Amino acid sequence: MNGTIDATGGSCLGCHASPKAATGTTAPYLRAAITGQFNSQSHHIQGRAVTNADCYFCHMEADASGNTTSYHQKTTKAAVDLVLWSSGARSANFIRYTANGSRNQINKLNGHCLGCHATTSPPADPFGDGRSPSRYAWDSRSIEEKYSNSTTTTWSQYSTANTNRKKHLKKAYSAHGNAANNQMGWSSTTGYEVDVVNFTGNVNVNCYDCHNSHGSAAAGVTSSYSSATGKYKGAILKHISSAGTGGYTNKYKPTAHTASTGEYNSYNAGAAVCFDCHNTRTQNSALALGGYSPWGYNDIFGSSQALNGYWDTPYFGAYSTISTKRFPYKGMASTRYGKSMAKPAGGHYGVSATMGTTVSGSINGLCTPCHDPHGVSQNTTKVANPVYGVPLLKGTWLTSPYAEDVAPANTNRSRGGGSRENTLPGAGGGSDPLYNIDQNTFQADRTHTPSAVPSRTFGLFGTSAATLQTQTAATSGGLCLTCHNQSAIAPNAGGTAPTWKTTSRIHNTVTGWGSTGTNAGNAVHSYTCSKCHAPHVSRLPRLMVTNCLDVKHRGRVASGGTIAATAGNNPTTNNGNMMTATAVTTGKGAGRFPAGGARYSGTPSTARYPGPWAFGPTTTTGTTPSASYTTNCHNTTATGGSAWVPSNQIWNTRTNW
Repeated sequence: MNGTIDATGGSCLGCHASPKAATGTTAPYLRAAITGQFNSQSHHIQGRAVTNADCYFCHMEADASGNTTSYHQKTTKAAVDLVLWSSGARSANFIRYTANGSRNQINKLNGHCLGCHATTSPPADPFGDGRSPSRYAWDSRSIEEKYSNSTTTTWSQYSTANTNRKKHLKKAYSAHGNAANNQMGWSSTTGYEVDVVNFTGNVNVNCYDCHNSHGSAAAGVTSSYSSATGKYKGAILKHISSAGTGGYTNKYKPTAHTASTGEYNSYNAGAAVCFDCHNTRTQNSALALGGYSPWGYNDIFGSSQALNGYWDTPYFGAYSTISTKRFPYKGMASTRYGKSMAKPAGGHYGVSATMGTTVSGSINGLCTPCHDPHGVSQNTTKVANPVYGVPLLKGTWLTSPYAEDVAPANTNRSRGGGSRENTLPGAGGGSDPLYNIDQNTFQADRTHTPSAVPSRTFGLFGTSAATLQTQTAATSGGLCLTCHNQSAIAPNAGGTAPTWKTTSRIHNTVTGWGSTGTNAGNAVHSYTCSKCHAPHVSRLPRLMVTNCLDVKHRGRVASGGTIAATAGNNPTTNNGNMMTATAVTTGKGAGRFPAGGARYSGTPSTARYPGPWAFGPTTTTGTTPSASYTTNCHNTTATGGSAWVPSNQIWNTRTNW
């Protein structure tokens, strides 16, 4: 046939069983061999043999009997006329599509696909194979309803003086279908703590960018649902089997990856198509697992950098995280774990250690158990509140409003101040608390005199944390709870406080899960899942993002940071554990890590910075240590012992490295 239809004719399936090229035609204008695609792992028309008459459902070039019509131009380079379904039926309208790889032509295909995957009156059984377009929809909703949704929301739902700046980023319910209104960004130097510049593009991702039209030989696990073609073998993922076909210059096939030693990112082909697009800058770039990228996040979609979150690494692989580039001490070698802490220690594609609780679901090496690439569902039984369903989530999740926890850089900070603060030798011996909890995130800083002081003074614990961070666990972590049931990770919620440092005790800090004792009713801590956990991958075990209160990193060192065990007045020998008397003699104030401390509020009357520091008290006077000055977070008999030692502040057994 040589790229044209012989005068004697030929069947659709017979002719298109092999690639077709007209004389003189070069890539990417070759016709792909589509007949075999209907026998591949994932395809349209399921459960029966494909016939020539099936071409009629999508192509104007065929009639209902499977014969060619006058629309068939009998040349490879010609356009294809694709039917537009409407109101559940095949209409006489069509689009004229040329497979040249241009965005204009690929954009056209959306109308063809969404005619069947429609919100209003979709066809019940377009191919006569007993399957509707919504047969495999996890939420019983159409693709068009989600993809065409123009609604936007802010990424974070909190905006106070001390929350991070995610609130200033806009998220589209349809990130792929409304790209111009979907933002993403973080700074490699300041994270989310200051306003960030959006780095995503404004070019939509279309149906044909991710999917083939007839069938796909992408192998292995490709979808989170099972179809007539096999278990987890759906989705008709993008697969270019022959170079120069379908408008593409090179071959492409999403390929599963098995993690090597030191990696925690074993994923299947269904995730590979997402990773390849989000991490490949330009079209036709060679990929590590073979083939070439059919798109580039920069040259095709307009993003200025790879589409990875702040805690993520490319392909969730063994690369240094952004956090460790901002704070080098976080990437130093760990004696406990015998490795650099700069790279991921585990995640949803490879656990850091054997799970200690029962999990009721599986990620299965995919993105789609948690994400719907078409958009946020409007089915409120699946996503109770869509503003917490971004980005593209299959449940609710509140992205962290807290600034990143970091060890204090200074170990010689003064507290309070006085007429002799800057004239006497010696340092103050203090550290500014740089962990971020409900009290210093959702409350305004307290004021000083003068206001331009070299240390923040945080809100006190008099206000219940449950009134500061008010989202329920079902809202802030509903997606997490579909696999990690509360009964498994916090069985004592609302009851007797479990043993210190256990999984259950730690999770009693989640909103609504407070147990008896100091945190009853979540008076002290009322956290979201995202306060402590990253969703994808993390440099710390158990997807943790914080190791706050571990004194050995005080001064931002890998180890060796310490606090004097005995309170006193010498900034060197009593460093980090200063008595009130120092405020009297030098004006440098008092206090103990991690609470912060306060200035002595009696003499000298010339103190420049009267009042509390960090979480310090407001009324203590005198020259002897008091409970108010030496307040520390977890120093009770229920949390490690009543005698003060730095190790009593540690609240878990996993993150201290």
